[in-house]
Amino acid sequence: SASSTVTLSLQASQSTVNPGQEFTVDVVMNTNGLSVTAAELYLSFPSNLVQGMSIVPGAFLPVELAVGSISGGTASVTVGSGTSAKNGSGTIAVLRLKALADGSATIQIDAASQVAAVGFDTNVLGARNPTTVTIVTPAPTATLSASPTLTVQNYPVTLTWTTTNATSVTINQGIGA
Repeated sequence: SASSTVTLSLQASQSTVNPGQEFTVDVVMNTNGLSVTAAELYLSFPSNLVQGMSIVPGAFLPVELAVGSISGGTASVTVGSGTSAKNGSGTIAVLRLKALADGSATIQIDAASQVAAVGFDTNVLGARNPTTVTIVTPAPTATLSASPTLTVQNYPVTLTWTTTNATSVTINQGIGA
């Protein structure tokens, strides 16, 4: 029907990531019965929390009509269907991001984005559904072991330890005194 519009939804590969970790966000299109020929995408994200690495076409609209571009907290790409219009749903672009700092990063499809469909001379983009990724630094852990495990006073003991997500370790020399 003439009232139909195309839905775009963002789907993150992971809902929670660590700083330094890369992840992807798929731009998923549902044509809602329309025959789509192209999409001009503008995405935004908080550049203090995530860094844009790349944006490339997805399998549903595989032709890159305007090369993917990333600047600060924005990413853009224009994709097309090729020789025949597309109906149904699928991934039209993939955004790769790198987590920078702890926080809640919402990635959005900007209102400037447009979708072209057969029989329409206006933008047929309707709903633009964002996604949010939580970035959390894992808590540090330490594992301590002693050798030998049983000892008597004034005999040496070797302590060894391993840590994860720790930048330094200190030991209280007075332990056991």
